[in-house]
Amino acid sequence: MTSTVKNLTQNNKNLIFSALSIFLNICVGLFYTPYLIKNLGILAYGIIPLALLINQYLGVFTESLTSVFTRYYTIAIQKNDWIEASKHISISLFVVIILSLVLIYPFYFLIDNLTYIFNIPFKYVDSAKYLFVLTIVSFTISLYSSLFNTVLFAYNKIDYLNIIKIIRGVLKPFIIFLSFNYIYTDIIFIGIANLIGEFIILIFSYYIFKKFTNNKIAFNLLRLNKIDVFSMLAIVFWILIQNLGDIGLFKSDIFILNYFWSTKESGVVGALNEIINYIYIIGFTFSGLFFPTLIKYYSLEKHSEFANLIINKSVLFGVSSAVIIGTILGFSNIILPLWFGDIVYINYKFWTILKFCIVPFYISSVFFTFASRTWNKVKYPAILTIFIGLINLGITFLIGYVYRQHEFINLILIVNLFFGIFQCYFINGYFFYRLYPNMLKKIALNFITISSILIISLIISHLFFLTVDKYSFLIKFLSFIIVNILLFISVIVFLVPHYEIKKILLIIKRKL
Repeated sequence: MTSTVKNLTQNNKNLIFSALSIFLNICVGLFYTPYLIKNLGILAYGIIPLALLINQYLGVFTESLTSVFTRYYTIAIQKNDWIEASKHISISLFVVIILSLVLIYPFYFLIDNLTYIFNIPFKYVDSAKYLFVLTIVSFTISLYSSLFNTVLFAYNKIDYLNIIKIIRGVLKPFIIFLSFNYIYTDIIFIGIANLIGEFIILIFSYYIFKKFTNNKIAFNLLRLNKIDVFSMLAIVFWILIQNLGDIGLFKSDIFILNYFWSTKESGVVGALNEIINYIYIIGFTFSGLFFPTLIKYYSLEKHSEFANLIINKSVLFGVSSAVIIGTILGFSNIILPLWFGDIVYINYKFWTILKFCIVPFYISSVFFTFASRTWNKVKYPAILTIFIGLINLGITFLIGYVYRQHEFINLILIVNLFFGIFQCYFINGYFFYRLYPNMLKKIALNFITISSILIISLIISHLFFLTVDKYSFLIKFLSFIIVNILLFISVIVFLVPHYEIKKILLIIKRKL
């Protein structure tokens, strides 16, 4: 009974800090991106998504490593095998050190050839180079933070992970705001803010690592087993390949638009991606609450519970995000002016639809991906993902090369959307089916459900917007919030099993 109470208390903490992290990050985000666009201008702002694109490609290393570290480390902790846990954390540290050294020359080559790889206005080249250097250094620091943070998954301390997200999400914009107002406006301060933020997170991550391991875990690089090291490197390699394929599908449009057009187009798509990122924050933060439970089910070989939790949460998060996306698209006439200020163009409305429609399927498929990685079945999903990513990149590059007219950007985004949904939902769903063949019908039904909710939410939201369009901005914005809430409640009531709703209400009641 005492254990149950403690677990419930920790789950409540996880939930509270998850909600707080989402609230603060979204509040800051509503100010941050429009603030940057207003102060830098769209041409200078367009460089930022390029640096972030490199950061996201580099970030796949972090995600790949963290996925592997968490799997082995958490399973060892669940079995109270501290020797095995120490071995895996030592191997992980060794891999991070090697990776940091191996990447030095590619980083140098990138910075030295920056103007050949990206289309950057001449007057911003020097600042852009500093931005890229600081972004890369920040990434390297984040590798070590991610290593220390694996302990939080093992102990289900998701509240601390969300504290880190709060630090990262609030501190960096605050530093940029101070720099722009009291020094001068330059994209270099975005890199400086990233560096300071990641350094503080590293110190905090090391502190909590020492706190929760309580000297039970020891690093020992001198006694590493070569077989274990190469085994982990092989898994990291395939997850890395899959993540690179994901980036090739979901982020390559920024590179294509910059290469064949300008930083204005890459800036617009990058700004749209920022809105999407905040929706991902909501989805990934709350979905992460279930990952420790899933790992526990897998460790205890409770595969029926594991598979059912995967499929149920996949559709729950898919339809929930479909409601959010559908409502944003329906009310895009008030969302885009808030985001872009005075530079709204009619084309951006269609761009918004093409960029946003993948979100529910990507969030839903996160659970399928997690299942494959937990089972250590990552090789073939990785090969297919990188293959599809390369096809997508090749087709969109060919479109940009042959057709330089502005309207063909729509075609590039359509191709990205098609391949993105095909990869994230159907490919990952197929490999989940290979693990649990009895789930095929539910995987297909979930796709139809998510698609239907997305279309219905968009239509209802747009019709509702047309009825309030003649009123003030405040009325239209309140209508956006109300419609979102009503659609979300309707989806929960009709699609979520009653016992799940009772669990949620019980948690709320105990908090009150």
